Amino acid sequence: MNREEAQDIAQETFTKALERIDQFEGDKIEPWLYTIARNLFLDLRARKTEFLSDEPSEIEVLGHEEGVQISLDLQNCIEKMKDNERVLIAMLPFSSYEDIQDELGVSSANLRVKIFRARNKLSECMDLAA
Repeated sequence: MNREEAQDIAQETFTKALERIDQFEGDKIEPWLYTIARNLFLDLRARKTEFLSDEPSEIEVLGHEEGVQISLDLQNCIEKMKDNERVLIAMLPFSSYEDIQDELGVSSANLRVKIFRARNKLSECMDLAA
């Protein structure tokens, strides 16, 4: 993440907090703001189509139009998912299972089931798009 993205997330965090201040419950606002910022960060990370490998990805090997269509299909499929599924899919490439468990507050078995279901849902959607 670069400085501009971090500034955008900070600004959007406070904008969303002000829009939803009536939803705030509790005596400490910091955890609430942190949650908003974390969700914005995860959404931004999910939207990025950067590939971390030096090897060309399957999309890069395909023709440009096919690659663009696959990227659009993937984005559409991710947008159709529930928020918690999108967050999980976004966290997978960048976080360990243990970190995800801690963040989501679920057991190891529950996390594996959630990952299995989210991946299947994404795979089925992509099969339909093809």
